[in-house]
Amino acid sequence: MRIAHVSSFVPNNILSWSGTRYTIPRAIASHNNEVDSIVPLNEKFSFYYKSKKVLYRYALNQRHLRMNEPIILRDYARQVSEKLIEYHDAVFSIWTHPIAFLETTLPIIFWAYATIALMSEFYADWSSLTQSSINNGHFTDRIAIERSSIAVYSSDWAARSAIKDYGAKPERVRVVPFGANIPDTPDEEQIRRLIRLRQDNKAVQLLFIGVDWKRKGADIAVETVEILRNNGIETNLVIIGCTPPSNFKLPNYIENIPFLNKHNLAELLLLRQKLEEAHFFILPTQAEAFGIVVCEASAYGLPSFVPDIGGISTVVRSGINGRLLPANAKAAEYAQAIITVQEQRNYEGFALSSHSEFKQRLN
Repeated sequence: MRIAHVSSFVPNNILSWSGTRYTIPRAIASHNNEVDSIVPLNEKFSFYYKSKKVLYRYALNQRHLRMNEPIILRDYARQVSEKLIEYHDAVFSIWTHPIAFLETTLPIIFWAYATIALMSEFYADWSSLTQSSINNGHFTDRIAIERSSIAVYSSDWAARSAIKDYGAKPERVRVVPFGANIPDTPDEEQIRRLIRLRQDNKAVQLLFIGVDWKRKGADIAVETVEILRNNGIETNLVIIGCTPPSNFKLPNYIENIPFLNKHNLAELLLLRQKLEEAHFFILPTQAEAFGIVVCEASAYGLPSFVPDIGGISTVVRSGINGRLLPANAKAAEYAQAIITVQEQRNYEGFALSSHSEFKQRLN
């Protein structure tokens, strides 16, 4: 097939959406498809809408989303229409915005991780959205769903919202999880070698990756380690991607590495090293629409300890590639879950089934 891939974002930025916008078009092309990228789409009246956003922020202490402005989206549709050609077989968009107003006889497919109905209620920093942002967002999602032949969501959580909140026809909704965005992930033989090396290490190595210390639950991860050590289990933790508050002093058994850029080879290699060395991945997040980093943990055979919140339950199947804990689980519950896994003495099987989930679903 020849697919027109449309986006308002530069597709070669591996940092955007944890690399998802970079990886997905390449994954589609790898399945004998020809992908024409109509990117990036230019934002009409950019200065005006950016100024409007700043005004709301500083004058009214509200958050305004210009990405849902109808004038911008109609112009996106115009730009796409002008570049579609007769031998395109379909139009594909990551998220709903580029195709919300698109008029075409071609099939339209979009892939998203949530709906505005979920985002506006789920994330704390969305609680201050302007009413026009919310209204425009609902309208954008609704008409995009109506225009699309297939609406793909990364989780069951998001797919249910599309059906319930926007009247999407169930037969036109698909759930396809996003995948790991680290190139050259290990194969099963390499995973088995890594497992043997991990088992030679007497201390339990935990890994946490996230850019928001509070929302991602780094403080809970730190407390979990302290509980495990108080229970006589030698445990170390590596925190990647964020730094603690200025008044928070980390003990010497916790290593803190700031944000790692996958575009930088040295930093990518360091990220791979920490994924290879860890026994378990922990992410006590307070809000998570999906959790691509959990896919990456599974790629390296790391069972993940995460809360059953948002779309993350599509990523982690409890007992297969990790453990789902209650949404409001405390550090003591994470510690106990890790202790239980340790007592079962089947780390190799758990790590291999985690990698299998990556191979079958999370790639």
